[in-house]
Amino acid sequence: MATLSFEQDPYRLVPLTEEYATAYIDLINADREHFLAFGAETLEAYQDVEDVLESIRHPRIPSRERYIIGYNHTPVGSINATPDRFGEGIAYTVGYWIGGEHVKQGHASQAMIRMRDMLLSRDNTTVIRANLDERNIPSRKVLEQAGLSIESRSGGWLQMVLRVS
Repeated sequence: MATLSFEQDPYRLVPLTEEYATAYIDLINADREHFLAFGAETLEAYQDVEDVLESIRHPRIPSRERYIIGYNHTPVGSINATPDRFGEGIAYTVGYWIGGEHVKQGHASQAMIRMRDMLLSRDNTTVIRANLDERNIPSRKVLEQAGLSIESRSGGWLQMVLRVS
């Protein structure tokens, strides 16, 4: 498995590049059943390393920023942010997943806080939001720790939002 470069912080968001494609698919393949809990989109999209490489070379959403979540030089998950215009600024929709063997260790919370801080450091960020299955209580807690709150509910889904004043 690939290792990630770190300084003092044990957590790092590393851009998903071809260099990390094998680490990404290895993380998915380590526990494919884990991804079935709230949908199988990741499983369907990534069957092998070639699928990951294709998604890096020709992303479905070119503006989406994709990162490997690293902890102590080990890939533990993935987080992304997709920008779109929102009034005078940019709204980012975030999403993430943690590999099955790494859940319930605080990795999602740490990654989300770092993503939030990175997005808030940009002058034009006006909103950070996430959409999640309302049954996904762990993700709801992660997003609440990062300062997002429920803005709407519809069809079993929640939209959580952090508005920048």
